Amino acid sequence: MRFTSDWVLTLLIGTTLAAGCGDRITTPIGADSLQRQATIRDLVGLGGYWAMAEGVNDFGRVVGAASDNRGRSRAFSWSELGGIRDLGTLGGEFAAATAINSTSQIVGWATTTDGSHAFLATAGQSMQDLGTPSGGIASWANAIGDDGTIVGGWRRADGASRAFIWTASKGMRDLVAGPFAGDAEATGVNSVGQVVGFGADAETGEAHALLWTPNGDVQDLGALPGGAEGVAWSISNNGIVVGASTTRGGTQHAFRWTPEAGMTDLGVLPGMDWSVANDVSDKGEIVGSSGRNGSPLGRAFIWSGRDGMRDLGALIASESAATGALSVNWSGNVVGFSWNGSSYRPVIFPAVR
Repeated sequence: MRFTSDWVLTLLIGTTLAAGCGDRITTPIGADSLQRQATIRDLVGLGGYWAMAEGVNDFGRVVGAASDNRGRSRAFSWSELGGIRDLGTLGGEFAAATAINSTSQIVGWATTTDGSHAFLATAGQSMQDLGTPSGGIASWANAIGDDGTIVGGWRRADGASRAFIWTASKGMRDLVAGPFAGDAEATGVNSVGQVVGFGADAETGEAHALLWTPNGDVQDLGALPGGAEGVAWSISNNGIVVGASTTRGGTQHAFRWTPEAGMTDLGVLPGMDWSVANDVSDKGEIVGSSGRNGSPLGRAFIWSGRDGMRDLGALIASESAATGALSVNWSGNVVGFSWNGSSYRPVIFPAVR
């Protein structure tokens, strides 16, 4: 994906592992983390060096991406009864699953014979190629609502990235970002048709966290006090938006936004410099990562209004065990990834309540 803002690129790197990535942080693990680490569940992966769980629904089904023994990124799904399985591709070799809804519809991206397209997968059926809007050369799906509405991004022939919305009745359509159309992407959707994401100011290139209403109007969610840029990553069914924003000091902090309170700073884990919120449950629990400057990888956290931000631990008791939390369900189960001493593994963190 191409973006005009280097800061947005940093955020994207911080929430995505690349095959063969060995970047780690040095972070002390507190006693609380060590007490919980034995209950973190390793979903193993598909035989390659890295894997991450990117989505979990309220029934505990998990989806994500994992490298295989040939180094290819593959989309996977996991369930308690069925274990982990490769979801295939759209005719190419690479794929990743990014989200799953309450009816176990799965979305992501997969390579075709001449590019990569967003896909929709349902139980017992092969991947459905969602294509691109007119003039598009690539697309990727980031989220799916319980009603089957899908959102993501697509790329034009001139290299510009745009946001899309897809429904079964109307197919894939460009999601107009108003004055933030330099580059744009949709990252989350809820049950009432609200969509979140980000777009770059066409003149300055600065990224803005955006909220689209069901009728297509777009709202700039602003930034944390003193900050200039923001990215929204997820929205709950009751309208809580989470993401990351620059601060007055120039670092990025996770934020929580509501219509009543606006954008509030969630801070960072002790000893850390930056944070990003990746997902929010309908109970208001927020998950993400917090790390140190100089590394895009950090430590997985969960945040609640009662307890604030807490480290979710790691598979191993190592100061260099990087982790990330990418999705949380109604029960408070969190999925993401953890370094296990030799590779990055897809994990289910325990519910912390």
